[in-house]
Amino acid sequence: MTMPTPGTDGTKPEDNPATDDGTKPDDQTPQETPEEKAARLEAEVADLKKHSRTWEQRAKDNKDAAKKLAEIEAANATPDQKLTLAEQRAVKAETELARYRVAHETSLPAALLSLLNGDEDTMREQAKALLAFKGETPPKERKAPIPDPTQGGGNGTGSKMSAADEGREEAKRRIAARQSRKSS
Repeated sequence: MTMPTPGTDGTKPEDNPATDDGTKPDDQTPQETPEEKAARLEAEVADLKKHSRTWEQRAKDNKDAAKKLAEIEAANATPDQKLTLAEQRAVKAETELARYRVAHETSLPAALLSLLNGDEDTMREQAKALLAFKGETPPKERKAPIPDPTQGGGNGTGSKMSAADEGREEAKRRIAARQSRKSS
C-alpha cells in the first residue's frame, strides 16, 4: 500500500506534520552540550588535518612526477617543439620584466604585480588605475641624479680637499722642509 504524497489527496503539505525522515517537527531531539559540540568539532578538525596532509603529500609526489615527465618530454622534443618552448619562455620572461619595470616606475607594490596583464603600456595604465583605487598617485617620472663635481674632493675641479688629503700635503711639505735644512 502506498501512501499519498502530501498535497495530492487534497491536503496541503503544511497540514501534514510529518517530515521526510518520518519525525514530527515537535519531537524534542536532545541538544548536545557545548562540551560535546567542542569535542565533536575538534575531532572533525583533526580528521580534516589528517586528510589535508595526505592530499598535500600526494600533490608533492605528483609535482615531482610531472617535473620528471616534462624533462623526458623536453629531451624527446623535436627541434620545432624546442623552438616553440623557448619562444614561450621568452614571452613569459619579457612579460615578467615589463611587470617589474612598470611596478618600479609607478611604485606599485609587488603583491599587485599579478594583476598586470597585456603589453607594457596597458600594464602602466592598469598600475595607475590600481594606485588610484588604492588612493595613491603614481610618482612623477624619475630622472637620474645629476652628479655634483664639487663632491668627492681631490678630483681636480678646484673643490675643497678632504682632511686626509690635507694631512698628506702637510706631511709632504714638512718632509721637504727638513730635507732642505739638512742639505744646507
